[in-house]
Amino acid sequence: MSKIRKTSAKAIRKGKILGSVLWHAHFRRKIILKNLNIAFPDKDLHWKKSIGKRCFQSIASVLFEFLKLSSYFCDNKLDSILVIDKGRELLEQHRDTGAIIVSCHLGNWELAGAMISSMGIKLSVLAYRQKNDWVHNFMHKIRTTCKMAPIYHRDSMRPLISTLKQNKFIAFLADQNTTAKKGIFVNFFSKPAIAVDLPAKLAVKMKKPLLFFCNIYNEKDHMYHMELEELKSDQELNEKGDVEKIVRMYTDRIEEAIRQHPEQYLWFHKRWKTQPESEPGVY
Repeated sequence: MSKIRKTSAKAIRKGKILGSVLWHAHFRRKIILKNLNIAFPDKDLHWKKSIGKRCFQSIASVLFEFLKLSSYFCDNKLDSILVIDKGRELLEQHRDTGAIIVSCHLGNWELAGAMISSMGIKLSVLAYRQKNDWVHNFMHKIRTTCKMAPIYHRDSMRPLISTLKQNKFIAFLADQNTTAKKGIFVNFFSKPAIAVDLPAKLAVKMKKPLLFFCNIYNEKDHMYHMELEELKSDQELNEKGDVEKIVRMYTDRIEEAIRQHPEQYLWFHKRWKTQPESEPGVY
């Protein structure tokens, strides 16, 4: 087994231990079970508790892998733990023209971003500023070492527009709650949820292709498996209709991916916090 495979396996083991501790400490357990009740009403409590525990193990593994991401990247050995099963040709196809990528907090999204950058793709990632300066600077350094250029929420639109004009890629995680002003209400697991519409607006305004990816850890071969696809929109619709359709399109695709691998999704986020005025609060 290669050095990077051993390091990754160790990170996964640490993640499982920390995740189990967090679950048994009841950290955000009520939120997890509430979300799973919404998403999977037909599943029993035993199944939901199992998914909740494995969710923590998966996210904790992402954390430990993130701490090693710089060394993975600099050693040029990412392909020892991650394989692109589908869609590599899309990255090559749009290498010189750029594209907008949407994904979600499923599997290991940070590792996927590093993999794309390792191919020489010029990638910017939309990220949140951390409240703690040390944590923020630490995360920023890891991402920039991996040749990812962070663009932060609440910054102006100028860096986003400039990046796309330079024919680079921008990646968004489009599965978190936001305010009603920053998105569109769509059904997510059959319940209204606010979905960020910025990726869709940029795709329409800048006439850029929209790609979706997910990167899932496989327990059998101890590898991450990444798949990319291009999301198509109806160009005959007017701009507003296009945006709405694209938002529904990538939200549906995110839901589909989560349904296939619910144990690797970040269920402790209050996804349905923002609701239409006619709907009661969830949390």
